[in-house]
Amino acid sequence: MIWQLGSLLLVACAVLSFAYLRQDSEYALHLVRRTCKRTGLQWLDQSVHLMRLSYGWNNGPVARRDYRFDYSADGQQRSHGHLRLEGHRLLWLFIETGDGAVYLEGQ
Repeated sequence: MIWQLGSLLLVACAVLSFAYLRQDSEYALHLVRRTCKRTGLQWLDQSVHLMRLSYGWNNGPVARRDYRFDYSADGQQRSHGHLRLEGHRLLWLFIETGDGAVYLEGQ
């Protein structure tokens, strides 16, 4: 009985973790879409890729996620952008344009 309850709890934690990560991925998609639109860049593949997941402490336990995305300034060359979410907030987003690097801190 205890083993079955433990297994059920483990599955519930896995499902909640997946839902949490999926929600944050949707937020990252929104941020990248908005940033590319504002800066006049073409967002390639319409996707973000989770590159790193870590846990830390910032007034309580918090998950940090690093995402990578691809964009093009001229429609010919592919460039990589990066963003970091901590909890449910943007820490930074980095892209390079022809005018130089664009580094945005929390929005």
